[in-house]
Amino acid sequence: MPQLSNFCKKCGGRIAMMVPPGENEERHVCSDCGYVDYCNPKLVSFQERIMNTSAVAACGGVHSGAWGPAAAVPARDRALQGALDNSGWFLEMGESTAAGAARETWEEASARVEIVAPYAHWDIPVIGQAYILFPRAAGAAVHICAGY
Repeated sequence: MPQLSNFCKKCGGRIAMMVPPGENEERHVCSDCGYVDYCNPKLVSFQERIMNTSAVAACGGVHSGAWGPAAAVPARDRALQGALDNSGWFLEMGESTAAGAARETWEEASARVEIVAPYAHWDIPVIGQAYILFPRAAGAAVHICAGY
């Protein structure tokens, strides 16, 4: 990932490329205050969402209940601890939507899935985001558990 900034937006400290605690990708991190300056496209990543009889890849940022009766994974956010979350967020730079859906599913539910062709697409210009919905490959068995 290219370094797009040299100085922190919050304190003006030097930005360094490093893996912040609790993450697995290099990010732009302030050496002084620790602020993580996420550099992501505005296309929201989609992940498999496991429901009672089927699964669809649902966009991040839409919490439990928005797509159906059950979400895939336990929430990792401390504020939501004990709840279920329809997680998955932004794509990594250079990542396709299908690859992002598969990665998010692995990160959030420790499940390897086969992503098939997009099912639906919609835009929310007021927040600068686009959403794509992917169905899970028919007959694909998935065992889910809390991600890392």
